[in-house]
Amino acid sequence: MEEATKADILAALDDSGKRFVSMVRGLDPDRAARPVPGLAWTAVETAAHVVTVLGRLLGDRRRAATNEGVAELNATCLSEYTDRDINDIADRLEANLRTVIDHVYSKLDFDRLYPFHGGSTISGGGGARWILCELLVHGYDIAAATGNEWGIPAAEASIAIRGPAESMNRLVESETSTRHRVCLGKDDTVEFVASSGPLPAGDEPIDAEPDELLLAFFGRIEVSDPRLAAVVADLP
Repeated sequence: MEEATKADILAALDDSGKRFVSMVRGLDPDRAARPVPGLAWTAVETAAHVVTVLGRLLGDRRRAATNEGVAELNATCLSEYTDRDINDIADRLEANLRTVIDHVYSKLDFDRLYPFHGGSTISGGGGARWILCELLVHGYDIAAATGNEWGIPAAEASIAIRGPAESMNRLVESETSTRHRVCLGKDDTVEFVASSGPLPAGDEPIDAEPDELLLAFFGRIEVSDPRLAAVVADLP
């Protein structure tokens, strides 16, 4: 698989964003108030969280000083954004996504580095991939809470997972770093810097479906392949 282009990333954001907004807009008050499995948020709070994440591209320049501080920053931003009307949130999501895709990322240098959490940096393209993660994973969360269907296309998951891979690798990489390789399909291998050194799989890449790796990385599912489970557990 060839490296995703800027156009590919923007198209993935456009598709996932429209699907995410459509699902949120279709929630009734009962389903909007349902808790998301594994999170401390309801479905409507999860949608509101995505609004606040987009806000960090539209004027809010706060970043967490440590990786552990990201959850605290998320909670602070969510407490500041108090609207819980599902239609208002859907409208805000739609407007912010259009601004981010059409007016921010379309003009952004995807190779330039920008401030990121943990005192690190991330490329413009890496940041866009992280936003795609937010949409795909939190779409999965809201669907799990509300009984909606939510597909994660393999091509979009493959694009998205490289955002976390870039930011994690930049935080911990050194000249002697060991890299775990995960094969997501033909000519599509993503690498992660290991935190504890080589694993029993050695240099052989481990096979995984792109959506499986994405959801396992964010702790949404457990994987049956013990080698893949060991890689996910070893990520910093």
